[in-house]
Amino acid sequence: MSQRDRNWLVRHTKIHRERVLSDITIDLTRRRDANDHPRTVQRFLHEHDVKRRVVRKKMAVSQVNRKKRMSWCLEERKLTVNNYWNSVIFSDEIRSFWVKTTEYTFGEHQKKRSFPNACVLRYREGCLLCNKPYRFQDDNAPVHRAHITRDYKLENNIPTIVWPAQSPDINIIENLWLRIKRILQNRQQNVTTPEELVAVVSDIWISFDQNYIRTLYDSIPRRLLAVIKSKGHLTKY
Repeated sequence: MSQRDRNWLVRHTKIHRERVLSDITIDLTRRRDANDHPRTVQRFLHEHDVKRRVVRKKMAVSQVNRKKRMSWCLEERKLTVNNYWNSVIFSDEIRSFWVKTTEYTFGEHQKKRSFPNACVLRYREGCLLCNKPYRFQDDNAPVHRAHITRDYKLENNIPTIVWPAQSPDINIIENLWLRIKRILQNRQQNVTTPEELVAVVSDIWISFDQNYIRTLYDSIPRRLLAVIKSKGHLTKY
């Protein structure tokens, strides 16, 4: 590889940071009309301090949903934590827990092991079977819109709140999911079956400090304001 090709490779990689190692190798091969091995390209890039990075996935909010998020937050910002949000029970579903979830732009993706669906609900001041007043939050996932789910909530007088689509940054339970996944990464050697997964996740769940839960509830007004300031786009939360 000539010095010109080396300079081009470094410059090309820094400009096209979203391209994976295999694509960069193909680009170099086409330029040089030679067969370059991806490992050789990776080794050369490492020597020039160009290393792989984690792919950050970002969900794009449609224009329609941005307007709905804005309208919803403008209306809900009038509500206070003590008088309203404290009585909301937040929920969320997750399709699969992945052991090893990191994907890289350079190198092969790590192998993953998936487990069946898991759904955990955080009860703050009671459960759905108690007599304390509450409001139940769920997102717009198909499982929540199913007739059997809606009929069950109606038959059992479960009060729900309207929730805007594509709004994970407002749902405080997402922060708990992230913590669970991070802790689970360090305990993955104890998880080999779905039953063990449920046991480990349950153990992690009940270990959360209530003061941390309190800070999440207190952050709701700030989350609504952040959505308004971003004109409906996703926020840092």
